[in-house]
Amino acid sequence: MLGFVDDKRLAALYEASRLVILPSQLEGFGITTLEAWIHGKPVIVSSGAGSSELVANGVNGFVFRANDVEDLAGRMMDALKMDGDSMGETGGK
Repeated sequence: MLGFVDDKRLAALYEASRLVILPSQLEGFGITTLEAWIHGKPVIVSSGAGSSELVANGVNGFVFRANDVEDLAGRMMDALKMDGDSMGETGGK
């Protein structure tokens, strides 16, 4: 856990990632999903995250069942097998 990072470092971290995971069991609407898409990264979010309603499985990311680590692992493998760049670029479109 990095704690607070400034905007420049945050952008660099997004750019260095292959995908972004929001594993929260319950979250209203995480800006993390939007930030990931701004940086062209696919997202994997739990069904407990409000942004899960924006994610189209296999199109701009994946939704996994909250608290199900096996489902999360499977979705991570799915995302890594796909062309993450084009999936991330689809973002919230």
